[in-house]
Amino acid sequence: MGVRRPEQLIGSAVSLPTRAHSAVRAAGAGPARHAAAGPGAADRARDVLVWILGAAGALAVAWLLAAWAFGLQLVVLTTGSMSPGMPPGTAVVTETVRADELEVGDVVSAPRAYDERLVTHRIVAIDAGDTADERVLTLRGDANEEDDAQAYHVTQAQRAVVAVPGLGYAVSFLGTPQGITVLAVVIPAAALWVLWPSRS
Repeated sequence: MGVRRPEQLIGSAVSLPTRAHSAVRAAGAGPARHAAAGPGAADRARDVLVWILGAAGALAVAWLLAAWAFGLQLVVLTTGSMSPGMPPGTAVVTETVRADELEVGDVVSAPRAYDERLVTHRIVAIDAGDTADERVLTLRGDANEEDDAQAYHVTQAQRAVVAVPGLGYAVSFLGTPQGITVLAVVIPAAALWVLWPSRS
């Protein structure tokens, strides 16, 4: 066995810490990779809920502004008299217009004379009323074979702008005790969960 030269001894001494440092780096690689992993299921659910609540809030604000600015209202059809285009459960967005703006073929919501209940049917005839502002409407449901028995004397009416089949069920549900519970309890609880600070 020969005698090592000084430079060989220095080389051996330096290589030891280098290997130890490599081992430390290898041991620490596991936690680093784990920390860099993607979000968990709870985080993804939170993100989805944020989008849902945000979209619902934006739609609600947009509807309130549009209703205020353009006099829009929402009518839910409960019968099949306007089928097949507007079956039961259709939500109809209407705008309030003067009677002299109405035309044959428009779908309008007008109150019945004997109980003031709104009827949403199509105009088949328009006649002059007792005043310059009044019109007498003859309405008929698209699924009906005969005109409505009563004429509608109006100075203004709610004319249909857009109809969304099925949406009326959701609107009607929000007016039930279960729907009120969703609005008063479930949605605030979901918002609180979204806003609650998550553990790191």
